[in-house]
Amino acid sequence: MPGLAVAGAQFRLKPQDRMILQQQFLPWALRAGNNCHDLMTIYYERHIEEDLDDLRRLWRIIPAPAAPKPAPKASGSSPEKGPSSPAPST
Repeated sequence: MPGLAVAGAQFRLKPQDRMILQQQFLPWALRAGNNCHDLMTIYYERHIEEDLDDLRRLWRIIPAPAAPKPAPKASGSSPEKGPSSPAPST
């Protein structure tokens, strides 16, 4: 069911975001889903004090890839600012 949601929802994304989804996040999600331990059967409160990296290794969790940083805006495309008000006199 989640796969159908991703398949349909990806068409609402911009072409650049859709490319990132298909090239980075979808392969990661498939690898992570196939390799990790069944996380529904874990009592998380018993492990709250343990190191996160140790738990990831134990449960075979692959961290998500970092989202790419957005490209900087082209110069000259900043919105026009109205006249600034004078500073209040004291």
